[in-house]
Amino acid sequence: MDTDPRYRALLETRAVQERQAARGTAAWSRDDATGLPREPLRIPELILGALLAMEAFGVRLGPLGVPLSEAAMLLLLFLALCRRSRRDTSALGLSAVLAGAVMVFLAVVSVNQGIPDMEWLRRWVRIAALVGLVGCIAGGRLDLRSVLTGLLAAMAANVPLFYAGVVPAPYGSFLTGFLADKNVAGLYYAAMPVLALAVVRSRRWKLAILLAAAVCLFLTGSRTSMAGFGVALVWLAVTPRLAAGLRVVLLVVLGWAVGFAEENLSRLAVFGDRTGTDWLRGTIQAATEAKAATTPWHGRGLTEAYVTIGQDTWHYHDSYAGLFTEGGVVLLLAVLGAYAFFGLRVFSTRLRTPSRVAVEAAAAVVFVTATQLGEVFITIPGMLIVAAGVSLWLRERDAPLESEVRERRRRQVLAAARRGATPESSVDPAAPGLG
Repeated sequence: MDTDPRYRALLETRAVQERQAARGTAAWSRDDATGLPREPLRIPELILGALLAMEAFGVRLGPLGVPLSEAAMLLLLFLALCRRSRRDTSALGLSAVLAGAVMVFLAVVSVNQGIPDMEWLRRWVRIAALVGLVGCIAGGRLDLRSVLTGLLAAMAANVPLFYAGVVPAPYGSFLTGFLADKNVAGLYYAAMPVLALAVVRSRRWKLAILLAAAVCLFLTGSRTSMAGFGVALVWLAVTPRLAAGLRVVLLVVLGWAVGFAEENLSRLAVFGDRTGTDWLRGTIQAATEAKAATTPWHGRGLTEAYVTIGQDTWHYHDSYAGLFTEGGVVLLLAVLGAYAFFGLRVFSTRLRTPSRVAVEAAAAVVFVTATQLGEVFITIPGMLIVAAGVSLWLRERDAPLESEVRERRRRQVLAAARRGATPESSVDPAAPGLG
């Protein structure tokens, strides 16, 4: 029996398919059936998606001046509310209730802390709009692929316009342009191209997007974003074949590596002399830790994530401390829980598709950059990552467990061997792609 070539081929094929089914698929694989929905691009979402990158320009909304990106975000929400949901989102009922409870909690804390209404309310509306957009994208009212394509197109156009001197350059030679701040630009160029892998099918395009992102990211000079992008690349390359426990270990190792890189990248000549900026960052971090240490469990209210150094006011450079200062333990656990559950999905027992691996990697960028950048979690890139994760979660609820996929593959291989057919010819085309 062992010498039968058909039997040996059967064992080899079964082993290959078991490894593929048990650990998901590479991020470079095609993801036709089980990934994010792929529909024709929608013009309204394309245009408004491009405007989401316009952080440097402002518009007037009544008595208030807001960034054009926030105005585009509100228009997207209005557009979504004019459409019907195309997907059953009843499974998100508990999440919606919890999100509503957190929003009420933030309003109560802000009022009790005596923060002027126009200050905390503006921040509250922004958070509510981001949460609403997550639900609208998950429900199919907005096409994530169209929004992301428009945003990436604007980010690509930003580069030649910046070096042609057409758009703002507040940080000199560091790439900013539409995005106004080099760390904001770093976050966009680190996270959004990685997320784009979830909606792109061609391996060639995926590699081209990552290569272009790496170049643009270097031009921003944002060391923290570079570290986050490096973590995402490791996640994309290594984790598709890792079990849940090993992925947790990898997270810990990558966290240590990022801290080491942050300490040593600052000494490289390629980044120039940043002694002054690093001293200021350290001073802000020390003041942030002091303020966070005296913050009560319920937080200080919205807009309070800032410190005063001399005559100057600086926003936090630590998004984790910012969440705790504004909303206490409640906001911190709610936001981190949303990113961990819908983004990383470390302990999920469902088959991990290329789209899922890409969303996990994009979420990893957020967790890394949040350690050194001021506002990361409650941002437009963060909203798109969570929305992609929620959309995938709704699709994955009906997907088979990994064990079910392995058993199905085993039966197919055995049936093919009995018929004398090649195992590959018997694979169910409706089953999730595995390689």
